[in-house]
Amino acid sequence: MDEAIIHWNCNGIIHHLCEFKLLLQEKDPFCVCLQETHLRPGQPYSLRNYSIVRKDLNTGQRAHGGVAIIIKEHFPFNQIQVNTPLQVVAIQILIPIKITICSIYLAPDEQVHTANIWNVVRQLPTPFIIVGDFNAHNPLWGSTRLDNRGEAVENLLESRDITLLNNGSATHIAARSGAFSAIDLAISSSAISDMLRWTVLEDLYNSDHYPCEVKKNTAKTNQQISRYWILSRANWEQFENKVLMAVEGQFEVSIELITNIIQQAANESIPIGGGETMRRRVPWWNAEIATAIKEKKRALHVYKRVPVVENLIVYKRARARSRRLMLDSRRKSWTEYVSSLMTDSPPSEVWNKVRAIKGRSSHRQITHLRTNGADITTNSMEIANTMVQYFANISSTENYSADFKLIKLEREVALNFEGDNDLAYNAPFQFFELEEALKYAKKSAPGPDMINYQMIQHLPARVKQALLAIYNKLWQEGDYPTVGNQR
Repeated sequence: MDEAIIHWNCNGIIHHLCEFKLLLQEKDPFCVCLQETHLRPGQPYSLRNYSIVRKDLNTGQRAHGGVAIIIKEHFPFNQIQVNTPLQVVAIQILIPIKITICSIYLAPDEQVHTANIWNVVRQLPTPFIIVGDFNAHNPLWGSTRLDNRGEAVENLLESRDITLLNNGSATHIAARSGAFSAIDLAISSSAISDMLRWTVLEDLYNSDHYPCEVKKNTAKTNQQISRYWILSRANWEQFENKVLMAVEGQFEVSIELITNIIQQAANESIPIGGGETMRRRVPWWNAEIATAIKEKKRALHVYKRVPVVENLIVYKRARARSRRLMLDSRRKSWTEYVSSLMTDSPPSEVWNKVRAIKGRSSHRQITHLRTNGADITTNSMEIANTMVQYFANISSTENYSADFKLIKLEREVALNFEGDNDLAYNAPFQFFELEEALKYAKKSAPGPDMINYQMIQHLPARVKQALLAIYNKLWQEGDYPTVGNQR
């Protein structure tokens, strides 16, 4: 399990929609387990790029309670039907191992015994992770007191093959008193508990519960980090001078030499970006909201250190201000976005914005593929080979009729490549052709050598001439070096 599971008592998913979208953008979990969704039975609710499994509380009163599991749409899953009167919803998901995830909400005034919870556990395929708001107090997971609910959960932990993942951190702050408590729990099959790490996030996201995160418990490795040139801050004059100085005195210029010279000049003249992946902010994000959220987090930290009424008031004011700014900015952003579509807008622009509104991406990696009509593979090589074989079979000549094969054979004539080398298309490339090609070259990501078209465009004329000579040699001899094949 490489990605995160978030569980959170959101205290109303519609009411805290802005905060929830911000949480998704910042943490990018593959699965979110929600409690107290406050959705009425049958009330429409959808989220771009996510599938939703939910159980709403139907009491005939105002919407309250309710649980849901929100899953990234490209993760295959099946809903597990759990026969229980409790507010529970469960799925089995492939990540790439099959694992059961269950979201549970036990209301404070609900009579719950060990047998009720065990009835849920025994219906879940193993291994499983159960997360949610248990409203259970027990010093075992950080509470200051023990109640009947906490004792029931403790009995379950002692008698069954499951493990508590909590580390004693507080997960809830009382709206009125400001008292902290630990009532949101995460338990798992003992077989996978050593693989998992549970943490509480730093921000409440304007609920009265902290979101909690369950991730794979592995040490960080030195993974290759994607680097990129910050071309907007490039010193092109210095770049050209560095290249000129490097080629001075060189009687023979090879593709390897030019590559090394460009790379060295770029390293000294163009800043390099990279590091941890920067996730896109929601479209209504701005500097004022960022500052307000920082102030809210700072106020919360102060209150946690010094829990007095004055600090609680400061925190609540900061929370209200950040929420108001997010709501106002979201409304304004949506109005501006929609109003930018005019009757004379090009169809391409209209459809791009329609796809953006629907949350559809044209660049999406295939992470799971069903093979043989049943099996699901997550291995990238198996996925590639399966797709290659599929398309090869579709385009195979074996699918042609006998009559078509005969006509195809008669009409296909082998090309004769013998001819006059003096023809125009065999002539060497001219310098103006190189300049013209560079002028209209589209910006694209560089290859492994990290050399892009902008760098070649800014090469001194003398170096471009040398590069042109190399291109002509490659064109005439057809002997491409290893370095050139990387681009």
